[in-house]
Amino acid sequence: MEKLSDYQGVLYKIVDQSGKIYSSQEANLSEFGYHAQLSIPELPEGEYELLAEIRKKDGSRSEMKAAFEYRHYAWADNTIGLDRVVIPPFKALALEPVHQVVTATLTGYQLGSNLLEQVLAQNVNILAEPVSLEINQENLQFSAWSFTETAPDRIRAEATGSAGKLAVQADYEIDYDGMIWIKMQLTAQEQTQIDDMTLTIPLKDEYIRLLHSTSAQTRQHPAQFLPEGDGVIWNSLTDAPSNFRPYLWVGELYKGLSWFTESQKGWNYDPKKPVVEIIRQKGTVRLCIHMINLPMQMKGSLSYEMGFQATPVKPMLPNRTRYATISVNGWCPPGAIAVSSALGPYMWGGQWFSDQSSSAAWKPFDYSFINFLKKPSLVSDEEIHQVVEAFIERHIKGKFPEGVEKTYRSHLGHAKRNAARNAARLLLYFNPRGATKGWEEFRVYQDEWRNDAFRTGNSGWYFQDPVKSYRDYILPQLQEIVRHGADGIYFDNTFDSVNEDETMGPAIEYKPWRFRYHQTFLNMRRLIKRTATMLYQEGKLLEDRPFLVLHTTNAAIIPMMSFASHSLDWELYYGADDYQNRFSEGYILTGSLGTQCGLAPQVLLDCNVNTEHIQKTAMAVMLPYELTDYWLGHKGPSQAMKRVFALLEQFGYRKDDCRSYPCYDPANPVKSKDPRIKVLTLLREKQALVAAGNTGDGGKLDLDLSGLAFFSPVVLDAETGEIIGRGAHLTGEMPYHYYRLLIIKEAAGTQEQGK
Repeated sequence: MEKLSDYQGVLYKIVDQSGKIYSSQEANLSEFGYHAQLSIPELPEGEYELLAEIRKKDGSRSEMKAAFEYRHYAWADNTIGLDRVVIPPFKALALEPVHQVVTATLTGYQLGSNLLEQVLAQNVNILAEPVSLEINQENLQFSAWSFTETAPDRIRAEATGSAGKLAVQADYEIDYDGMIWIKMQLTAQEQTQIDDMTLTIPLKDEYIRLLHSTSAQTRQHPAQFLPEGDGVIWNSLTDAPSNFRPYLWVGELYKGLSWFTESQKGWNYDPKKPVVEIIRQKGTVRLCIHMINLPMQMKGSLSYEMGFQATPVKPMLPNRTRYATISVNGWCPPGAIAVSSALGPYMWGGQWFSDQSSSAAWKPFDYSFINFLKKPSLVSDEEIHQVVEAFIERHIKGKFPEGVEKTYRSHLGHAKRNAARNAARLLLYFNPRGATKGWEEFRVYQDEWRNDAFRTGNSGWYFQDPVKSYRDYILPQLQEIVRHGADGIYFDNTFDSVNEDETMGPAIEYKPWRFRYHQTFLNMRRLIKRTATMLYQEGKLLEDRPFLVLHTTNAAIIPMMSFASHSLDWELYYGADDYQNRFSEGYILTGSLGTQCGLAPQVLLDCNVNTEHIQKTAMAVMLPYELTDYWLGHKGPSQAMKRVFALLEQFGYRKDDCRSYPCYDPANPVKSKDPRIKVLTLLREKQALVAAGNTGDGGKLDLDLSGLAFFSPVVLDAETGEIIGRGAHLTGEMPYHYYRLLIIKEAAGTQEQGK
């Protein structure tokens, strides 16, 4: 193997096809190899090469090169969705300058001598003590603050202070959804050893029951109850494949606090020691993040960036239970306002997922089929056939590989026949982590868009990061599809993503051939915020907010989800397992309900194994949590599922006068004495419907009905009409991993006595 010491130098150059040099730079030698940063001038459109002229000490020379092309596009640097407006249901930020308290819609922060003095969630300070940063056991103390911007949508502040011998400069930016982003610089005038640097977030134990943390592997994140007891109750070596945790949220059903960073730059930690510890002691839960636990030397500056966001971010979507998604076979729960989700890019020539044989892209985009989807529902099958065939003739026939025509015919026909023809709202799909090499733009921008370190020539389903140029490219398309009839946007794959590109991207090579990844989610946040702003300005609202659905399975990351209306979960653990064995109570409370971000929850039921038994186990989990908006696969609902939702509709579920109390609502008037049996209670006039689900391993029906305040209640099995109990206490058998629907009403001839 050749050594770096064998080489004399490397010269990097950018040249065109004629050999004209546009930029050149002699590389610097470090312990990691030869690196250079080239400034790229304004290039004419055309084909170029990046050349590396390599010189060895023995006088030999060699050359390496990589081709790229450059094009100017009209969409570059567009401003769609960038207007500085506060979209509903958010409220403008407010600053109380004397005590330096910034309030957002449902959250707030007090700034002072520490990183954060208070964190407000629904007007309650959830901190037990201020958030501190200790460096060599010296606490960071800010001594001077100035607010440089106070606008309805953004507040900026600067703080200066010190931690021992280190000078500290921090820039705070607070967005109107309550997200704080801090850029901090530590400066040492002389050589200084840092033995440890720990961020400590002390929270009141009464508000901290749940944990969600991300790691280096998508959809392998803990989302769970925190363990009971005192001492170290959890650490980052406990689970998941990485010690570094770029995102952490702790809290309860609504209140909580998230902390996050994207970069490990400036961190120095022992991989055998936990980077994160959660410690409970004397009524306080401390979230301790050990940014440095291996001694390191510094002189000059170190820079760090991190964020905080308290929850709940915004109120829940009003009337959220009125809406339901049409399944693939065209079925929708009765009584619901039907929403159709169609595979959008098939409809205008964008992309589907990636470089599949079933995918096609063309220019110019053709949005006419979206207009057709929004035509009134009385459209004949013959008219659908004619429109589909004309669309295929224009864009597909004879232009793409075998199989594409069949796929498009199926999806276009389905979109109108089984979905949009029956829908009151049309939602169009887009994959914001996808691209296809069929795009000319991908060939130009792939080094910016992809998350890996080397150009592969493929695009992929999951490997794009929605950086500014990617956002600029897709926002005009999204704007056009809503202008042509779509009511909202569905973003697939809005999970966190790892960027391991240390050359073009932000990953860090901290030792030769040893990399620390960069966790990318702020670019996704920027895309989601920009899209939500565009939808608001185009008048595409559902109730009081932009209609924007995010697929967030095991990735309920607060700063990414803030601006959406819905979250979709449960595309995980597919197979023949009962749903009780797939999703724990802690998982559901942490990520499936949307309560921390004010989102309407949706769940995706297994498309592969869709038997009646599996659907019954799913309903036993869904119903108690009121997860009644769900996406269903090609086989559609079983007879049992149809019967359950017909009974809900018959009772009056989704009506204005029907009040619902899911199992997690403390106001639920029906209490289950067995924690494995959870109940949803619906109240309408002087009767109740109770959906009891067996969510655990076994369990008996043991319900306290006294909270209903019925004088002489009688309980019927809703499916059979049989009377199964009388009075305020009901016991009985509960089918394993299944559900029971109960109707409770006053016995005939009794008079309400009131308490």
